[in-house]
Amino acid sequence: MIQKKKIIHIIHANINGGIEVGALKAEKYFKNKLNYKVNFIFNLNDNSIVKIKKSIRLYYSLKKKINANTILISSLWVSHIICFLLKLSFTKFHWISFLHNTNYATFFNKFVCTKLTLFSNDIIFDSFITAKSFLKNKKINRKNIVNFYFKDYKFIKSLDNKWHKRPYDFIIVARNIKQKGFLNLENFIQYNLSNYKKYFKLLIITNNILEDINLKNIKGKFSYKCDIHFKLNLPNHKVISFLEKSKYYICLSIHEGFAITVAEALKSGCFILTTNVGEQRNYLYKKRKKLINFNKKINFSKIEKDAISEKNFKNSINFFNKKVNFYTDQIINFVSSINKRNKISH
Repeated sequence: MIQKKKIIHIIHANINGGIEVGALKAEKYFKNKLNYKVNFIFNLNDNSIVKIKKSIRLYYSLKKKINANTILISSLWVSHIICFLLKLSFTKFHWISFLHNTNYATFFNKFVCTKLTLFSNDIIFDSFITAKSFLKNKKINRKNIVNFYFKDYKFIKSLDNKWHKRPYDFIIVARNIKQKGFLNLENFIQYNLSNYKKYFKLLIITNNILEDINLKNIKGKFSYKCDIHFKLNLPNHKVISFLEKSKYYICLSIHEGFAITVAEALKSGCFILTTNVGEQRNYLYKKRKKLINFNKKINFSKIEKDAISEKNFKNSINFFNKKVNFYTDQIINFVSSINKRNKISH
């Protein structure tokens, strides 16, 4: 019985990122179906010493309470190290390392995520892009792809001929870090919007507006062309409500895995403007996306015909649903497969 398995998903800190939001959503969904709990190691604002102390404390706490019926899912490098050390201590449990990145900030981070995780019992990936980056030329098993996406998301069913009336021309939802491509925002506005007579309205939902990139300066620089609004640290349901009020979603990311906000934007009726990265290369319908090329201007008059098309919108949803492995289904299937393997080995 999968209900007898105790699943603990270990994550660094509770921030408004795709991993954290998705894991907490799964915890809520699994309440009466699976013993699945999220365990955050430390607070984001803790200093380095406190983070180390809390990591050590969690290690000893887990060592005392886990057993052969426990499944630990590690996400991000600190959790991988904790699970690796527990394996070295001959503690009995099943370790699943969950990989989310195609690019790593440091060599040490990359070493932990791509080498230490090889000692886990199973490795799962948030996307085919992440799996391909890790496995190179090896065959990818679709069963090991666990997208942070859920069936119970409630989105619009139709554009209702109201797409052109949406109050925001563009929307960006991303943490203010270089990986999310905010350094290219000036280029995007300058290159694609400057020649239009229209005064555009852009909404940026992020965690802060001053670091890593000073978004306040960009707002002032392009005030002649763009009315830029900021919303900070919004819960997921409010993010979706703003996506449904926006025409175009802009993804400027340099690296991505599954890119949950791109998926949410798609289902909210946004036309997607994106760099050629991440899983969106696989799940976006060709007539509801436009690749951003900084050497070629976007013709908004041309793509608007595809953007307002009800047929294209519905085709994009069907295309997406065929490409995505829903998180809760995959976790249940994976736990069931672990049980079957255990029975065979015994």
